[in-house]
Amino acid sequence: MKKIKHNNTQHELNNITLKLHHNEMRDCPEEVLLALYRYTSGYHKIAKLIGEQIEPNVNCTFKLEHVQRGSIELKNKIGYKPSSINFIAYLITKLLKDDTSDNNLDKVVNDLEKETTEYNVQNSSNDELFENNETYIDKLSLAEALDDFSKASELLEKAEYFEIYNEENGLKNNYKINPHYKSTVSIKELKKSKPIPFDDKDTLIALRPCNVGQGRWYVYSVITKRSFYTSISDYKWLSEYQSGKMDVVRANDIIHVNLQCNIVKYGNKTLKNINSVITKVHNIERSTFMTEDDQVNLF
Repeated sequence: MKKIKHNNTQHELNNITLKLHHNEMRDCPEEVLLALYRYTSGYHKIAKLIGEQIEPNVNCTFKLEHVQRGSIELKNKIGYKPSSINFIAYLITKLLKDDTSDNNLDKVVNDLEKETTEYNVQNSSNDELFENNETYIDKLSLAEALDDFSKASELLEKAEYFEIYNEENGLKNNYKINPHYKSTVSIKELKKSKPIPFDDKDTLIALRPCNVGQGRWYVYSVITKRSFYTSISDYKWLSEYQSGKMDVVRANDIIHVNLQCNIVKYGNKTLKNINSVITKVHNIERSTFMTEDDQVNLF
């Protein structure tokens, strides 16, 4: 039986610059650093939130490379494609164009999900569409990110502002953030609406296994009757699997696991599994539904 080859390939990290333009000789210099912290935190949260939807098989790697002189300029590396980085920056500028409150948060989330879905459709091949047609943006996570941007804006003096930029195909893309943005969303109230935790044994059907790195797997749960992406935190099993000590998992193979996730109600009817992690892989069963040739054709 075919074995999986060991592969240490890491997802490519691309440049992303976060720059805070501040006034010279300004009072309260600590506020500049606090504002930069809030902006960077808000960016990181939204990048992860959107990135999970447009590159679901990639973990959000976000690293500081160095700090540039002059206006505070953080040179970073992030594990998404340049086109995804640009899309995320575009969405952030659009999100922060107008203030957010409890009254319009649902519309903000719905518009964000719609635009992200449209992006996925435009940038996916036909065989990937079935995986990307259910965009989900967690309201609480988004509200916490928006709160970071709002608190950062409060610390700015007149003429100060924050921008995001990167380069794609030799062209520099700049995204200036609204320096007057405010969010008054009640995060405390959002936290009262808690998802249903699930932590138990489950039987998963592997729809799209990820056989290298620590990317996420696309699976179908026999217990919850839903398809979703999940990561694997059972590193002992993952290490042995990726070192070639086990047979390669193919599409439609059955995986007996312990699964942790949150089940949330989405809209009026739909339930979704979010923040899913396989904490233990018990065993794998070869699929009897498809031949090996048919399974290979899925890729």
